[in-house]
Amino acid sequence: IGYEQMEAMLARGGLPGKTILCANDRLAFGVMAAAYSQGRKVGRKGDCDLRVAAHDDHPLSRYTCPALTT
Repeated sequence: IGYEQMEAMLARGGLPGKTILCANDRLAFGVMAAAYSQGRKVGRKGDCDLRVAAHDDHPLSRYTCPALTT
């Protein structure tokens, strides 16, 4: 769901800001994957296009690149 919704938002012209707070880590994984597939840079530094954070500290969240804030 996160991947599909992020693709749809990017297709409509982007986002109103640079930060997305997801309801859970699994949605955030999809958001990050869709952003990367569209050539967007995800991270915390100033040159990044998008920042992603989530709730619930899923065990796989430590393996995302960049690390997911959860």
